Amino acid sequence: MLFCGPSGAGKSTLAAALGKAGYPLITDDVCAISLEPGTGATIHPDGRQLKLWAQAIDRLDLAAARGEAVRNRFEKFYVAPEQAVTAPVPIGALYVLHEARGPDRPGIEKPNLVDAALIFRRNAYRPALIGRMGQKASYFQAAASVAASAGIFRLTRPLDFARMPEVIGWLEQHWREIGLVVAP
Repeated sequence: MLFCGPSGAGKSTLAAALGKAGYPLITDDVCAISLEPGTGATIHPDGRQLKLWAQAIDRLDLAAARGEAVRNRFEKFYVAPEQAVTAPVPIGALYVLHEARGPDRPGIEKPNLVDAALIFRRNAYRPALIGRMGQKASYFQAAASVAASAGIFRLTRPLDFARMPEVIGWLEQHWREIGLVVAP
């Protein structure tokens, strides 16, 4: 599963919570995706550690795995994952994270294919660089391919550590509904 969203959306915190629930980490921050004919979209692990804020480390009880600070005078630290994947794996689903506020209802929804591809493209690493390199059309095609093969979903959830088990439950239920094996 891939999680994307703006800085501060809780991607690494959710990955760490999934790690505590028994799911291995593939990558944090940035990932490489390949599209091979007949195999669909594949994500490649990068061996990185998680980068978590001190509050997330405390709330998820990860102090024993906490490493050095990411930067001086920053309360963000490297954290060794409980388990990590070492070989490329197919992408089961991609979730764009949104905070539940106001009228937004918590849950998981699937946007149409065009919106899903646009969401994927907006969450690329350095999206302006894609444009400057003249790769927008190619990237949109790749995004549409990922959306068609793996599925892109919007995960709207409360930013509340106490509700993290509930969010993981939603994800596990969704994985069962879309035919993915749930085996932490």
